[in-house]
Amino acid sequence: MMKKDRPIVELRKSKFDFILELLGVLFLIILIILPAWYYSSLPDTLPSHFNAKGEPDGFSGKWIIWLLPVIGTIMYLGFRKLARIPNTYNYPMKITKENAESAYQNGSRMITSMSVIILGAFSYINYSIIRSAQGGFEGLGKQFLPLFICILFGAIFYYTYKTISTK
Repeated sequence: MMKKDRPIVELRKSKFDFILELLGVLFLIILIILPAWYYSSLPDTLPSHFNAKGEPDGFSGKWIIWLLPVIGTIMYLGFRKLARIPNTYNYPMKITKENAESAYQNGSRMITSMSVIILGAFSYINYSIIRSAQGGFEGLGKQFLPLFICILFGAIFYYTYKTISTK
């Protein structure tokens, strides 16, 4: 739902914004290329689920290697679209002409950062599935889940705090 009382602001992209977008595209490319590169050498059964310790505890057919690239591509396109309409987000304060550009910039960067973090995690998960199937190592590692959660929520808290603290 569009917030009718909010100003519409054309956001200028900084070098940081371009770097974030480039990282997102890079992770998406890695996410797609990994299964394409290794598909023919993979066994018919692959790890498809990992417990909280990062150990594989569920297995599926070889097709599972394409699930994260499909989800990641849809998610990437959705986040890209969402990052372009920051005036529709919920903000922890009233948006005015004076604070709109800063709030929208932080909101858009938060969405783009979340996309990069999730695509990076998806790329790592697919890499781990491939390596586990090939016997290179077993699972994601016990640090993956807490690290992923800390990085993702750290970005959310950082941009929320930055938005609130902007005068």
